[in-house]
Amino acid sequence: MLSAIKAERSDFRQGMDFGADDYLTKPFTPEELLNAIASRLDKHALVERQTQAKLDELRMNIAHSLPHELNTPLNGILGMSQLLIESCGIMPESEEVEIAELIYRSANRLNALVQRFLLYSNLELITKSPEKTRQIKEKNDRCLAEKIISEIALKKAIENSRQKDLKLDIQESIVQLPQEDLSILIEELLENSFKFSLPSSEIKVMSKREGNKFNLYVIDNGKGMAIEEINTIGAFVQFNRKLWEQQGSGLGLAIVQHIVKLYGGELTIASIPEQGTTVSVSLPC
Repeated sequence: MLSAIKAERSDFRQGMDFGADDYLTKPFTPEELLNAIASRLDKHALVERQTQAKLDELRMNIAHSLPHELNTPLNGILGMSQLLIESCGIMPESEEVEIAELIYRSANRLNALVQRFLLYSNLELITKSPEKTRQIKEKNDRCLAEKIISEIALKKAIENSRQKDLKLDIQESIVQLPQEDLSILIEELLENSFKFSLPSSEIKVMSKREGNKFNLYVIDNGKGMAIEEINTIGAFVQFNRKLWEQQGSGLGLAIVQHIVKLYGGELTIASIPEQGTTVSVSLPC
């Protein structure tokens, strides 16, 4: 709190710029001082409560989500490998191959989840460190977007057996972020679109350069999100899980959010429940 004789508007602004949380002009009464201090303490306590509430929510979501996501593929690996051991030499070779493929798919799913969790954790550390953020921006990495977006989009469509649902309208542009991070961004956005929309419903990926901005749009006709859900996007939050029980711990949009923020972009989500979602990403180019 700053106490000063000066009472001009510019003086207030200068005091705030120097870190003052409140400004009292002289002369003031003891009651005014005590009220101002009480007000600042109440504000500080409110911020602490809000921060603690967010941490509690994150802990709860981790406790409910992560064990399930880890156990599902792990149980598949353990169960199928045990069956293979017990039936070795008895089971037809074709069935052994089928079980081995199931083990491989479960292991891939487990590995993908672990890698996404590590990626999110790393992005959390980077975005909270001004020094790490500065180092990344100073590299000034760039990539050509069209080929990367098209290849990732086609790969995700094939993985979900929905090549016919995918529509691309991509304009070539240089984007100010590394190829690896653009690939992750596209993959996570499309993972959500395919996951939460029905087969035979269209998923459109569009991009265009406007001035010094590269604008990307991913549009689906899926289940959509309510405004409250959009406002609470974060790690380990998976919306309406009971109705849409799917793989994934809700990390996708949180990862996208971090990448976009890290490279000075903007993420916008427009959605109508049961009608669809449009995710817009604007990045420097």
